[in-house]
Amino acid sequence: MKKRKPGKPRSHGGFFSRLTGRKKTKSPAGPSPWAVRLRVALAILAWACLAAAVSVGFLYLHQYIRTAGPAADKVGPIELVGVPDWLEPAWIETITKTAGAASFPLNDQSARHIAEQLKTLSWMDQVRVQTTPSRLRIEALYRKPVARLNLPAGRSAYIDEQGTILDPLPLESMPLVEIRGLPAETVPPPGQICRAKEVDEAVKLLQILQRMDQKCCPEKPLLNEIAYIDISNLLRQKSTAKPHIILVARDGTPIHWGAAYGRAALCFEADETEKLTALYNFYTRSGYTLQGKVRYIELRTPAEDRPRPR
Repeated sequence: MKKRKPGKPRSHGGFFSRLTGRKKTKSPAGPSPWAVRLRVALAILAWACLAAAVSVGFLYLHQYIRTAGPAADKVGPIELVGVPDWLEPAWIETITKTAGAASFPLNDQSARHIAEQLKTLSWMDQVRVQTTPSRLRIEALYRKPVARLNLPAGRSAYIDEQGTILDPLPLESMPLVEIRGLPAETVPPPGQICRAKEVDEAVKLLQILQRMDQKCCPEKPLLNEIAYIDISNLLRQKSTAKPHIILVARDGTPIHWGAAYGRAALCFEADETEKLTALYNFYTRSGYTLQGKVRYIELRTPAEDRPRPR
C-alpha cells in the first residue's frame, strides 16, 4: 500500500467536487439600511391611509344617520294608533291641540313632550309615543264614558266603568244616561276616581242593563229610552215612600226600580231577576219603547202582588 505523504491535507471534496468543478461562494449580504427605511416608510403610509379611510367612512355613516334616520332635523305629523270606534272627531281634534302642533321634530325629546301633554287629558291613560322615520305614533288606553253626571251650576262630567271622572266633550254617536241627585261635593276633579256610593250603584245598574240589551235587544237597546237615573233618595232617603232608584224615560215616564242592585230582599222588594224580566217584557210587548204607554212602571212589587201597568 502506498503511503500518503505527510502534511498534505485530505480533500473533502472528493470525486463529486471534481465532477462539478464548482467553487465555494460567499453567502449574500443582508439588505441595505436604505431598503429597510423604505419598507418602514411604506408601512407607515399604508396604515395612515387605512386610518383616513375609516375616519371618512364614519363621517359618511354619521351623515347618513342624520339625513335618513329619525333625527332632530326632520319633522313629521302625529298618528293615533288603535283609536276606538266611539271616539268622536272633537276628541281627536282635542288630542292634536293638546299635543301642541300638527307636526314635530322626529326625536325622543318630542316624544316625551307629547306624552306629558296628553297625560293631562282625563280620558287618555297609558300614553306611549314612538318615534319613526316619518311620524310620531301615539298609542293609549281610551277611557269610555258610561254615564253623564249632572252637577249643580250647569256643570257636567262623564264617568267610566272604574268611576274615573272625565272631561265632558261632545258625543253624538253615543247616547249616555245621566246620573242625577249626586251631591256636588262628592265629585272629584277630572282624572280622579269618584268614591261616592251612589255613583257605584248607578254605574252597576247601568252596566247590568247594558248586558241585558246585548242579550235581548241589541238592535233596539232599552238604555236608549232612558234619559236619566235619579239616585237622590238612594242613601239619604229623604222620603220613605219614594223609591231609592228611579229610571226616567225620555218622555218623563218614571220606572220605579227601588233598592240598589243586590239589596232587594233587605227592602222586601221583588228580586233583581223579577225586576229585569218585568221591565224587558213590558219593553218588548210595547214595541220596543217605554214612552207614551203608562204613567209609571212599578218594579218593586213581587210578581204575585204586582198589578198590571197603568
